[in-house]
Amino acid sequence: MQIEMYVIEEKNINKPIEAMTVEDKRRNGVDTIAQFYVLQYLKKELNLDVFDVYLIDATTIMVRDRFNVESYFRYDQESKKIINFQKK
Repeated sequence: MQIEMYVIEEKNINKPIEAMTVEDKRRNGVDTIAQFYVLQYLKKELNLDVFDVYLIDATTIMVRDRFNVESYFRYDQESKKIINFQKK
């Protein structure tokens, strides 16, 4: 599957974001259908046991590795594709 790459600016978030638990990842503990699609994609492409996973907004999930490198994945409702964003 081809992933489109874009750069986005970091947004201020009012509340602290907590990493999804192992149980949340396994049971698809997300809030929206778009997040569900992204999580399914990530489960297929990555071993999520070695990453911290964060729900950022209604369509975006952030993945952080052990070196604190972050990558953002968003479901584009128009194209029906998962888009990978990097923090600016």
